[in-house]
Amino acid sequence: MTTISALALTALAMLGPGCTPNADGESAETGNDDTTGTATEADTADGSSGTPACAAEPNTQVAWTRDGVLMEPMTLGDADVLGIQVARSGADEMGTVTVEVTTTCEGPLYLWALVWDESAGDEPNNADSLYLSVDGSEETTWLYGCSTVADYTWWWLPVQTWAGNGCTHTPLWYEVEAGTHSIVVRNREGGVGGTDVAAIAGIVVSHDAGIDPSQFLPLGEEE
Repeated sequence: MTTISALALTALAMLGPGCTPNADGESAETGNDDTTGTATEADTADGSSGTPACAAEPNTQVAWTRDGVLMEPMTLGDADVLGIQVARSGADEMGTVTVEVTTTCEGPLYLWALVWDESAGDEPNNADSLYLSVDGSEETTWLYGCSTVADYTWWWLPVQTWAGNGCTHTPLWYEVEAGTHSIVVRNREGGVGGTDVAAIAGIVVSHDAGIDPSQFLPLGEEE
């Protein structure tokens, strides 16, 4: 295990926790042959009834990146305000962290992540971002910094897929079978001087699109 440089650790240690803007996202989903889907207003999570898929076994759980498998230059370092270690990389397009979750129910799987954004706003050229894939699926690009409203803050945010223009995103889910699933997060941009970079502390998964991911690590109100 490697650690974050002293400069980067200082930035992370000063973080103030934030709320989750638009945390509810969309619960209406449809699927496709690539095991991923985007929302439509006509369909519900289970396709028709309005009840979350796998309602009896939503398999809601968290996977912390501190427990994942890192590929350099992705490293771990302390985020004092959270009390846990987090993963980050200071190199463009390089460094991954892989975590695993196990589900007992098939169906659409929704993801949320606890992420750090140093500079909030809706400017896509300055938005912290990551790539994600599940079970070897095609990577989705997620400009999560487009959804934050305060600088130097941690956020619980629903993982979405970037539409490729501006800050437009669409809800995302993965159609999975029961079993163990591998989630790979890859760094997208290296920030400024390797310090103003994306960081990720954990990933929550559930078959229920309406859960509150902050149940695993509550964040304080914005200051």
